Amino acid sequence: MTLQTRFRTATAALALASLPGFAAAQEVIDITIGASHPPAVAWVAQITETFIPEVNRILAEDGNYTVEFNEMYSGTLYKVNETLTAISDGIADVGWVFSLVEGSRLPLTQITGYLPGVTSDPVLLMNVFNDLNETVPAFQEEWDRQNVVFLSATSGDGHQLFTKSPVTSLADIAGMKISAPGSVGTWMGGTDAIPVDGAATTFYTDAATGLTEGANTSLSVANSIKYFEVAPHVTMVNLGSTFFGGLIVNKDVWEGLPEEVQQAFREAARTYSVAVGEDVNGRVEKIKTYLSEEGPSQNPPITVTEMSAEDRQAWFDGLPNLAQQWVDANEAQGLPAREVLKAYMEAARAAGATPVRNWDEEVQ
Repeated sequence: MTLQTRFRTATAALALASLPGFAAAQEVIDITIGASHPPAVAWVAQITETFIPEVNRILAEDGNYTVEFNEMYSGTLYKVNETLTAISDGIADVGWVFSLVEGSRLPLTQITGYLPGVTSDPVLLMNVFNDLNETVPAFQEEWDRQNVVFLSATSGDGHQLFTKSPVTSLADIAGMKISAPGSVGTWMGGTDAIPVDGAATTFYTDAATGLTEGANTSLSVANSIKYFEVAPHVTMVNLGSTFFGGLIVNKDVWEGLPEEVQQAFREAARTYSVAVGEDVNGRVEKIKTYLSEEGPSQNPPITVTEMSAEDRQAWFDGLPNLAQQWVDANEAQGLPAREVLKAYMEAARAAGATPVRNWDEEVQ
């Protein structure tokens, strides 16, 4: 167990417990929990609003333990490119990991970043990956190799296109430098746009300084970072959602926790995923209303256009066989990528997804 996590019992409670007629004192567990992103985004907001209180609500039913969380967000403990290392090394005991930028260490977890257009429903996607991480050994082994235990998935609304100049057709983005996190850069394939690796914490500055001319991200992320100020042209493309991260816990910390506390963490983590989905969907509806009613009067004016069905289909048709590329690259490393891809696509369709391309059918 790391230094950040330790069992302690209040002095007064110990004194009382030593007296005849008093029950054993409740054990208090100190946990440091962190995130690279600020509480302005749903997946961090719901750590403090849902996960933490839910852990202690569950534990209060038996009264044997309580957890005191030391909350450290907005990159206080670790930055965007350090999320996995920070939990693996015990800098934080529990935290949100940005798995989408950990391609070399979490290759199988990148799968949604290589398969656009499967679904734009964050609730569906989180349910699918919470289940897959319990039932597919390859996922469990991937986390285990990093000295962490997976608790729950996070996802957001579907990706759209945000640019500094208007986009009236697919041809307009040719040559544009577009921010895209990690493997999502592959989604720009066939468009002649130039993907630039980035994250929510860098999108705004990159566009403001001229490093990029837009971003491939979601409405909820764009709104949380006020991205409309630097890229006021929104093109609704509906490229799909990604499983981009989640809550994880340091494995050494996990193994030192009582089973009752482990179970509370697991139950609270599932509730957390549900809350993230509800939060994201609620935010998206409010953002759409804002863009429609107030966007045109902002400075600069925000414009929202729907990419034509023909151009959207042309975008997807123009993508290379990303599924085959992903499978080949990972199988060359001895990983069961073909089985993982099949499990994901089958689970997504069974949950109600209607993929634009059935990627599993394209793998030879």
